[in-house]
Amino acid sequence: MVEADYEYDYKLYIQKKRLLKALSLIFIYQIIFFIIVFISLNYQLINVVYLIYFLDIDLIASISTYIIICKNIFRSKKKKVLILSSLNIYPDVQFLIDGDEYLIGKKQELVDGWIPNQRMISRLHAKIIRVDNQFFITDEESLNGTYLNGTKITKKQIKRLKIGDRIRFANVEFEVK
Repeated sequence: MVEADYEYDYKLYIQKKRLLKALSLIFIYQIIFFIIVFISLNYQLINVVYLIYFLDIDLIASISTYIIICKNIFRSKKKKVLILSSLNIYPDVQFLIDGDEYLIGKKQELVDGWIPNQRMISRLHAKIIRVDNQFFITDEESLNGTYLNGTKITKKQIKRLKIGDRIRFANVEFEVK
């Protein structure tokens, strides 16, 4: 997860550098454009002024489109993922949580993260939610409870998850990675 953050930061840095380079070229072009128009008007070369004017409008439209596309690139943030890895059941169970909501339980048809062959787990046991690239856990009114680092999560209570946290669904323990 940390390595992915560095990779994302590097890509964002490169994109910003390219955008700054494009904007500086646009600025230089505009200065040259105004110098040429000024010289053309002084020598009364009106046809050259019209030609430059229409080329400039086309270039400005292209540049505006490019800036709008770059603006969307900077707005979109890479969404983080969370991995839950089981500690005390065999075979090991791992969940890759990459959505905004992730249900965990034993009823395979109802949940995203299925914990098989565990009688203590409720059909819908808990839900993990992603908000602004942070993950939270809430208990779905399970019979045997959900615990975060040994503390029971009460009904309708939402707790933030961090790497290294231990989550226990009834008698099954997971580690957040």
